[in-house]
Amino acid sequence: LKVYIEFFEYLGNYSLIVDTYKAFAEDSGIDDETLSYASLELGKLYYFSPYINSDIDNAQTLFKRAAEHGSEEAKYYLARIYLYERNDRPEALKVVEELHKAGNASGTYLLGKMAFNGWGVEKNEAYGIELIQLAAQQGSTHAFAQLGWHYMNGVGVEQNYEVAKEFLEKAVSSDGLEAKYAQFNLGWMHYNGLGVSKDYQKAMTWFKRSEARGFKDASSMLGKIYEEGGYGLNKDIELALNYYRESDKNWGDVSRLDTLIEKEKIEDG
Repeated sequence: LKVYIEFFEYLGNYSLIVDTYKAFAEDSGIDDETLSYASLELGKLYYFSPYINSDIDNAQTLFKRAAEHGSEEAKYYLARIYLYERNDRPEALKVVEELHKAGNASGTYLLGKMAFNGWGVEKNEAYGIELIQLAAQQGSTHAFAQLGWHYMNGVGVEQNYEVAKEFLEKAVSSDGLEAKYAQFNLGWMHYNGLGVSKDYQKAMTWFKRSEARGFKDASSMLGKIYEEGGYGLNKDIELALNYYRESDKNWGDVSRLDTLIEKEKIEDG
């Protein structure tokens, strides 16, 4: 199965990838391990892939199936759906506590985030950070990305840009949800010169990687960089406008730049 998927990824044919996973995930005669794997990976595509349309209901069904066949990763994503998409904190807590007790790093991370914010449990920032740090020690890339954000902003920990950058760089190579946020935050550090030299080229590189994973805030920042120019990058108003359009929320900037471009056309005759 993995050989087929790798080949289809090389071709960039995500319709074939979806169809292949579906065929295996719906085959009642297949072994539990393959069924679980196919259901998990198809669920992840529906949940956060930028290459196909999001389908949370389908993702939830697939994660449940994979979890029933032994996938702890599927349980983690199921907990995320309960927490962020369904606003069902008691159900999310039940799943993450089960994962945490089993020594699962992703479950420990999410339990820490819930404790830090007081989501479904009593708010305890110190305990939340402690759990997230434990998850990072266990190798959770979710925890790496989260701690990078905390150290970058000085929230719950003493601000330390060097440590923030180290954690974010550990998270960016993941194929999970956390990568696009870590990439965005590295771009943010280079854009603002936080512990590094202010460099729009490097910021743009990270924002583009984040945008490629479907993070609209990265599109917005690319628009801002091209509108401003400087720090090694030429200003490009039309390109800025395109990125603002892709961000889905900067309609004030779209209107403003549309007007500016029309004015420039008139002035140029």
